[in-house]
Amino acid sequence: MATVTEVVTEFETIADAQVGVNTFKYNYPWNKDAWLEVTYPVLMLHTIRETTTQSRRNQYKVYTITFGVYDDYLEAEKVATDRAAKQSELEALGIHFLLEFDSRAKEKTSDEAWFRLTGDSEERPIGEFIENMGDQNLYGYEISFLLQVPDECTTGTFNY
Repeated sequence: MATVTEVVTEFETIADAQVGVNTFKYNYPWNKDAWLEVTYPVLMLHTIRETTTQSRRNQYKVYTITFGVYDDYLEAEKVATDRAAKQSELEALGIHFLLEFDSRAKEKTSDEAWFRLTGDSEERPIGEFIENMGDQNLYGYEISFLLQVPDECTTGTFNY
């Protein structure tokens, strides 16, 4: 059974290995202002807040996933790097992460496989650029998608 802990661990493993990402966080997006002592860029998996449980027909559950790559964009950097270049850097880090996530998910056996889902015939995660976010004026690129994972949860233990 895949759990939130396993999803966070997978994200952290990939983020720690990714060249260009210096810090991993699993947190609420509104807590970015508390990151005064981190080394940017940061890859943050937003705290998972929505899931569907397994249906009677299958043994899968679906998590709503949002993660982002955030970086400071200070005045000194703005002299040499325009907004479009900064956005391109963050977008590339986000897409590289997603491709590695997919690659690792496909290595699992079929009964352990994790899949990104969409309502379309093609997988199309939603990306969003963010500028001047929070007290530190961070720039960010956030990606949202649905993640289907195996769920073999049993009925549990009850003491009536």
